[in-house]
Amino acid sequence: MNTLNSVRYFVPFLLSALLTACGASDGYHKTAVPVSKPRAELQAEIHLTSPQSNLTYSKLYSEDYGKLLFAIVKDKGVQVIDNSKPESPNGLAFLNLQGIEDVVIEGDTFVTNQYADLVVFSRNKEKEVGRVNDLYDYQSYIELPNNVYWKSNVQIPDDHVVVDYEIEDNGDDKDDDDGFCFLFCW
Repeated sequence: MNTLNSVRYFVPFLLSALLTACGASDGYHKTAVPVSKPRAELQAEIHLTSPQSNLTYSKLYSEDYGKLLFAIVKDKGVQVIDNSKPESPNGLAFLNLQGIEDVVIEGDTFVTNQYADLVVFSRNKEKEVGRVNDLYDYQSYIELPNNVYWKSNVQIPDDHVVVDYEIEDNGDDKDDDDGFCFLFCW
């Protein structure tokens, strides 16, 4: 009988604590809505310009025994540097290429990404010679802030590439994605 009384008082206490913990967040969270750009527009923006200054390089690659350097500026492009005289490297050109993260250089072939696409360039022809569309899922190459989640069921047009996101504030949404409150919150 004593045990039954204890359970009778403990169960309401436990449920109250669980519901209070769930209510503390008020179901507040933010979602990210993908922002896309037409693939043709991105391709048209790829071009060589004069070398740029005041860049922050994320990666650096060398070729031809260090005579040429390719300095990656994340999401912006590649600075091509003549390093034949290491004591005074000289910028040759800047390849404007939005969405770039990394490159592979093999002979005259320069392979990189442009957001979700894999892009192949011929260095001799200084132009794009191949492209594989949508090789990557945007949710894997765009990093979101903590406690921000991709909005579900968003349709991206086939001829578009996701290039960014906008934060959508869902303060009145009671859904909670941590799994724990799913059963107890309304």
